[in-house]
Amino acid sequence: PLANRYGALRFALFFGATGLAAVALFFALHPLEQTPLVGASGAISGMMGAAARYGFRVDRSSGHAAFAGAPLPIGAVLRSRGVMTFLGVWMVINLVTGLVGFAPGIDGQIAWEAHIGGFVAGFFGVRVFDRRDRTP
Repeated sequence: PLANRYGALRFALFFGATGLAAVALFFALHPLEQTPLVGASGAISGMMGAAARYGFRVDRSSGHAAFAGAPLPIGAVLRSRGVMTFLGVWMVINLVTGLVGFAPGIDGQIAWEAHIGGFVAGFFGVRVFDRRDRTP
C-alpha cells in the first residue's frame, strides 16, 4: 500500500532514505565497527514505521489496508491502542533479539540498532514523502 500511495520513485527514495538512516544510527552507536551491514531490514523497518502512521486502518468494504487520508498526527498515534500495541511489541522483539540473540548457536549478530533507526526515520519522515496532492 505504501508503494501504491507514494508512487515508484517516491517509494524508492523513501526506502533508500530509511535505509541510510538505519545505517547512520548503527554506525553512530558503533563508530569503530568494521563488519559490513548486510540486508534491507533497516529500510523495511522504515516502511513499518511509516505504516504505523496510518493507524492500520482497514477499508471495511474490501478488507484491505486503507492508506487513505493524511498520516495520523503523532498525538493520534499515541492515543491509538492498536498502533501503540504494535510499537511496543515491535520494540520489545527488536531489543530482545538484539540483546539476547536470535537463536542459540547461530553465528552472526543482528543489527537491531539499524532496525530502530529505520523505523524512527519512517515514522517521522512519512510526511516528507507522502503525496499530498492526491489520495490513493
